[in-house]
This record gives sequence, structure tokens and C-alpha cells, in this order.
Amino acid sequence: MILTVAQLTGDVVSQQTQEGNTTTTTTDMDMDMDNDEDSTTQDLNTDAAFTNYNTIHENGQAFFVTEHLNLFENPGSPKVSFNGCLWWNDLVFTPDGNGYVGRGLYLFMSENLKELVENGATLHQIAGKIEAKPISVAAVYVPTLGLFEGQWQSTGDDNVFRFWDEGKPIITSLGWEGHDAGDTSLNADTSTFASVSKMELITVGDAAKYFDVDATNLTADTFNDMYEDAWNKYDTKTIPHASGSASYERTKMFGMILVSIISGFMIV
Repeated sequence: MILTVAQLTGDVVSQQTQEGNTTTTTTDMDMDMDNDEDSTTQDLNTDAAFTNYNTIHENGQAFFVTEHLNLFENPGSPKVSFNGCLWWNDLVFTPDGNGYVGRGLYLFMSENLKELVENGATLHQIAGKIEAKPISVAAVYVPTLGLFEGQWQSTGDDNVFRFWDEGKPIITSLGWEGHDAGDTSLNADTSTFASVSKMELITVGDAAKYFDVDATNLTADTFNDMYEDAWNKYDTKTIPHASGSASYERTKMFGMILVSIISGFMIV
């Protein structure tokens, strides 16, 4: 669009100069192009690409159902599908209206979490219950792409999910987790993964069912309390979900053997 404006401006300037009606400098042309670019960006605020952004900005929060297809680094492990629910809140928007940052909670919803862990994942539980995990989120509008590009990531782990928001109800996403040498969980060596995902924007009423609370309780105050609680738990607890699985027992046995060997060397 900018190229078209530039070409049209150039043709008009050339014609007017030949006719002797006016004289236009390169600086004037640059200023005109800058103004056109600014107005184009302003116009896009009501474009379809801003549909989800405007909704999130108006509500001050957002809820998504997510669907993931993961493949872990564990050799021979099959692909694993699972679902979750995202709650974004505590959002801060840029003054020029083209981006935001915030905090969030991610809740695992699938019934196959044991399968997920047995194939390599590391999940967290407190007293046998999978807890919502704290996340952070950021997104910015990219004019050249005509969409919002963003990412959300766990604050207690090193996985990242990128997304591309064109303003449609379903947003495409991809994610990954690299090898973390500092991860002390039992599945640390197999928790690296690649993922393709999608996020579907849902209503407060639908989200209330997943978080098992009344819709009127899904407020900023409730979120802040839940986020702080989740952050404190993830900061101090890292316990695999599928204790008792074959993978868990093998890792546990290997750890015990390794400790025995090290102890033997220390005694000698």
C-alpha cells in the first residue's frame, strides 16, 4: 500500500513539475509518505485484525480453550494431544493501541495427562491435584503482516508458545521447550518438545466451567489471588504427575543406583 502511494505521488509530482505548477522537494515527498503510513495504521484499528484486540481491551481479560499436538524428545514416544484453558488478566496496553503485556493462568483439562507424562512431559501437582500454572503473555501488532504476533510462556518452566492473531476466533500457535540443564524433575531429560496448537476465544461463562467457579468470580481480584497462589506453588514444588508409571519407576531406580555409586566412591 505504501508503494502504491509512493508511485502515485511520484507521477503527480512529475506531471505538475512539467506543467510548471509547483515544485516539490524530496523532503516534502517523504513527509507525505509518512503521513499516509500513519493514517493507514490508524485505519487498521477498526480492521478485522483488531477484532480480538478490541475485545480483550474492552474486557480487560481474555479466556481461551487450547488444543495441542506435542512430540517429545523421548525416542520412540508417540505424538500426544491434550487440551487446556488460558486466562489472561492483569493486562497493560501500549499508549498507541498496538500491543499489550500481562499475566495469566493455564489449566490442563485433558484426561490423558498420565499419558502425557509417560511420553516425556513434566507436570506439577500439589497433593495429587494438577494446579493451574502461572504464565506471562505479550503481543504486538505487525503492520507488514496485518496481524498481532505474540507469545505466552510459563513462569515456572522454559516452554514458550507463539501465536498469530488475525482477529479470528481461532488463533494458530506453535510451541516448544528446550533442554533445561537446571531442571531437577524426574522427567527432565525427556521434557523437551515441539508443539502445534490452536487457541479459541471463549466467553467468561464457558471459562467458569473449566475453572470450576462462578462466572462472577472471574475478576481481576480473583485472578490476582489465584495467580499469586499458583506462582508460590510453582516456585517451591516440582512433582511429576504420573508417579508410579513405568518411566517414573525406572528413573527412580536409576537415581538410587547413581546415589549408591557416588556414596561408594566417597567412602573409598
